[in-house]
Amino acid sequence: MTTSETGTCNKPSSSGFTLLELMAVIFIAGMMIGLLLINIPGRTEGEVAMREAQRIKALVDLAREEAILNTAILGIRFDHTSYRFMKLADKKWTDLEDRLLRRRKLDETLNLEFEQIEDTDPEQIEQSEQKKDDDDELPQVAVYPTGELTPFRLTLESVGSPIAVFIEARTSGILTIEQQGEQL
Repeated sequence: MTTSETGTCNKPSSSGFTLLELMAVIFIAGMMIGLLLINIPGRTEGEVAMREAQRIKALVDLAREEAILNTAILGIRFDHTSYRFMKLADKKWTDLEDRLLRRRKLDETLNLEFEQIEDTDPEQIEQSEQKKDDDDELPQVAVYPTGELTPFRLTLESVGSPIAVFIEARTSGILTIEQQGEQL
């Protein structure tokens, strides 16, 4: 490199990277990202079921708070692939049109089973005027303005896997989550 008396270069120099250098850097970065992705475990069936169980618990807690604050009777209807929140108004159950307490579809890898724990009678909320043909439209769980709810047990199973997560709700509104005998 030649410099003049003023300290500047007389020859035009090229700055930047060559195409070969750029390709080498991209190749090395791609290899490192590939190795990282191989070592990062994907979501397991248990994680999907546990995340959904935690969501259900949080939404039931929110429904209890809504029932208390608005002195309303709310209900929850569980199906094998979804669940929804309902409200009793004028002796008729209607779906809640709420941003959080809306109908929720489960991940396609999950199956939900509902079981009522005690012999409680959800008909005590004056459902007698609704037709018995509408049983699939009635909630299975009632959430009262006192914060109490119909006791129930949910089982979330990953399809094709022995992994299951259980949610148990007591009349007092306390919900617990268990996975394969482990209480969380």
